[in-house]
Amino acid sequence: MRKAAFQIAGPEGKMAQVVIIPLPGASNIELESVNMWREELGLPGLTKNEVTTEGTAVQLGDAKGHLFEMANTAPKAGQTFKTRTLGAIAERENILWFVKMTGEDQLVAEQKPAFVSFLRSIGFAKTDPSQLAATERPVSTNAKELPAGADAPKLKIPANWKEKPPGPMITAAYAVAADGGQADISISKFPGDVGGLAANINRWRGQLGLAPLGEAEARGSAKMLEVDGKSDAYMVDLTGKNARTGKPARMVALGVPRAGDTWFYKLLGDDVVVGQEKEPFLKFVLGAY
Repeated sequence: MRKAAFQIAGPEGKMAQVVIIPLPGASNIELESVNMWREELGLPGLTKNEVTTEGTAVQLGDAKGHLFEMANTAPKAGQTFKTRTLGAIAERENILWFVKMTGEDQLVAEQKPAFVSFLRSIGFAKTDPSQLAATERPVSTNAKELPAGADAPKLKIPANWKEKPPGPMITAAYAVAADGGQADISISKFPGDVGGLAANINRWRGQLGLAPLGEAEARGSAKMLEVDGKSDAYMVDLTGKNARTGKPARMVALGVPRAGDTWFYKLLGDDVVVGQEKEPFLKFVLGAY
């Protein structure tokens, strides 16, 4: 999904990263995007009105956008430094552009003037929109096969799962309740490997407030599964605290490479419900191919 990425090295091992991501047809997701960045830092979400007041005007090339700044108050588990994020969002010709710098708190704060100057310097070349990563459209309420062509999984929805409206960058979503608890199931698809196995596992770990792992450790933490005759799908079963709600949570997540894309399946919620639904969830995923 990234159109460009840069790394910034500071003293004493301090690091920061800048990424640029375009999402065609993804307007009106500013609130969800800002709250996703806040979730990565272990911060509570904001309301729509709060996000409106948090953003400051910024120029992203010839497009007008908003700049958001956030930082955690203490290092996350397993990290030495506090983290700060600068995120710019601008819409241009029906494409929403995200430019984000995240890294060690002080380093990012020092680099803010350079980041704002970088935003102003960005130029846009004419590109075939079909070459950019597109978000998925919501699946219809009676669909059993996701509308993504011959390579789409054939889904058999368990009777106790209730369909719910998918959020940004989510293809389909469901909820399941049992024993006084609840869990959510989400399905999404992105072109390419979205950074690879380790990056995706660390993204899931961050959603549970867990420290990131190195490449080898991340691979060692995953269970490789055979899907459609290939053993390149991977699964993790994680327990921690939901970074968005602050409540204890368990997650079973899979990445399934297929035809140049990666399908992501996630079961997240109360431990007892995730435990009960893990086997049906795996059958749901593996039986779709």
